[in-house]
Amino acid sequence: MVIDADKNMIDVLNDMSRQSPFPREEKYWNIIFDLQDKGDVSVFIANDNMKNCGFVIFNRKPKYPLFKKMNIPEIQNLFILQDVRGKGLGRALIDNCEKTAIEEGYKEIGIGVGVLPSYGIAQALYVSMGYVPDGQGLTKDRKTIKEHDNILFDHDLSLMMIKKLH
Repeated sequence: MVIDADKNMIDVLNDMSRQSPFPREEKYWNIIFDLQDKGDVSVFIANDNMKNCGFVIFNRKPKYPLFKKMNIPEIQNLFILQDVRGKGLGRALIDNCEKTAIEEGYKEIGIGVGVLPSYGIAQALYVSMGYVPDGQGLTKDRKTIKEHDNILFDHDLSLMMIKKLH
């Protein structure tokens, strides 16, 4: 089950976030919920047997230039707790973002995925759900990498993907 998150759930999000590779502080979630109040993002939580198990942000105003230019919302910060992975919760969160995008009239939706081996499961999931590379190559912190750029291979190195919605 996927539920809409609100400011009253910051402690829940903090608890889950602390278990992710990129823990977020309460200040981060306050900023996100301010953006949610403005309609720029929506935060969703995956719930399994009354346990909050993961979260995702549906961003209507992403900073990635191609998505911004084409008015494509972006699925961001998808995270599922380690002990409940493989139950379809990540897929459920993505499905919920896609449903939201369709309801709001979007024709496409985007997602970024890391290129390091630790992102292999996420890469396979996104491809299995119909996401394809956007054709712009790799990005570093959402900026397209140019030929001969000297970059550090880390968690900010991503492949941006798009899915056409029906």
